[in-house]
Amino acid sequence: MTVQLSQPEYRRVTPIVQRLADFATARDRTDLVVEVLANIRQVNSILAQLGMGSEQDAKPAAWLR
Repeated sequence: MTVQLSQPEYRRVTPIVQRLADFATARDRTDLVVEVLANIRQVNSILAQLGMGSEQDAKPAAWLR
């Protein structure tokens, strides 16, 4: 299932997702995305393109913006 978000919807959802405990660290972000993309063969390629950030990120979910 694909969900298309408008720019205003995306701007509203982004800070909500950033506050999720599942996005606290790069490992948590990766695990969540892998779970969401479980049935997609290109999951590793998608993860590489997303750049999940490092554990030292001041703002762990900054890559989402």
